[in-house]
Amino acid sequence: MPAQAVVVIASGHTAKAAFYERTGGEWTKLVDTKGCVGKAGITSDKREGDKKTPKGVFPLTFAFGIKVPETKMEFRQITDESYWVDDASSEYYNTWQEGCKGWKSAEKLSEYADYYRYAIAIGYNQECTPGMGSAIFLHCKRKAHTTGCIAVPERALLDMLKLLDPDKRPVIIIASSVREAESHGILDIE
Repeated sequence: MPAQAVVVIASGHTAKAAFYERTGGEWTKLVDTKGCVGKAGITSDKREGDKKTPKGVFPLTFAFGIKVPETKMEFRQITDESYWVDDASSEYYNTWQEGCKGWKSAEKLSEYADYYRYAIAIGYNQECTPGMGSAIFLHCKRKAHTTGCIAVPERALLDMLKLLDPDKRPVIIIASSVREAESHGILDIE
């Protein structure tokens, strides 16, 4: 059972995000912020390019970025050769790759330095099912919406990164209401 959770409650493309940690049987809110999700909101049926953020519970797998944050999470430094592959026909679909390996499309991570100064990879579509969506991250907020990620102010993201501990099996819960977030049986936040 996770002992840390980022809870994202979305309404349209706007969202509230909070970081919770469980000590004993009690959940405590440690970070509370506003943020945003995909331009087209959230969905239980995510598809590549739909501008929607996937709804559900997903692990927070590793941190990455242009700058190195204070965190216990595994961290990957973005280089000029870092890509996240979004070509659904590629064997590398929905994976981080160093160097171009012949796919038709991929996000060159260094070109999004403002967004990925600090970021956390979300374990969405870990099976890499073609077309089901790729490159879903929690990253720095720069616009009123994203193309499918979750974005929060840089200060809030840094606070979360400092608190995150892989031994506490952190997850992100993306929902349209507190009741829906609680229905996953992970935490009781009311």
